[in-house]
Amino acid sequence: ETLSEVERDKLLLERKHGEVQALNADLQAKIDQLLSLQQASAAILAQLNLKELLPSVLDLFRKAIGYSRAMIMLRDEQDNCLRFVEGVGVSEEEKEPLLGYEVPLNRTQNLLARVASSGLPFICNDIDKLKLNPNNLIIRNYRITSMVILPLMSRGKVIGILAADCLEAEGASKSLPKLDRDFLGVFANQIALAIENAKMYQDLRDSIL
Repeated sequence: ETLSEVERDKLLLERKHGEVQALNADLQAKIDQLLSLQQASAAILAQLNLKELLPSVLDLFRKAIGYSRAMIMLRDEQDNCLRFVEGVGVSEEEKEPLLGYEVPLNRTQNLLARVASSGLPFICNDIDKLKLNPNNLIIRNYRITSMVILPLMSRGKVIGILAADCLEAEGASKSLPKLDRDFLGVFANQIALAIENAKMYQDLRDSIL
């Protein structure tokens, strides 16, 4: 066997080793996703108090996708807007600008309103390329590099949005393949179901009391 053949075999083995490592990483990612869904389901079943439920499922969500922060805004039918209800990954002081934050649903140039109106998810790995309004409260107060915005669907209707963003430089280059997009949708549906269940429980409790 010549030296060139040995080198060729060595390169082939290195390539195969890399492929196996990549497959193992993908498998581990899928396992982690399934575990996070299982944890979210457990949290949903165990908690019907919306104020206590949302922080826990939001924390599971942001950790599952490796992002820094996550928030939920719910639809107010009467005022025709999205209203901030909960956020994680920030201190109470950092969260303060979002308290009472509303986005009219007819403001279609706003990404949050657009997702709520269309029912279509939005994923961007480089926010700078979008040239968003620098005076927007979120853009002005939070250093966002990448963002995921998902509709919260219940009975075929959008009841709000689930959003997460990343601060770190590596987050800007994070790729979200098809499987991950499916996972995001399933997770959002779990949270929407949890919100609706908690609301029904609260309505029932209020009617009894």
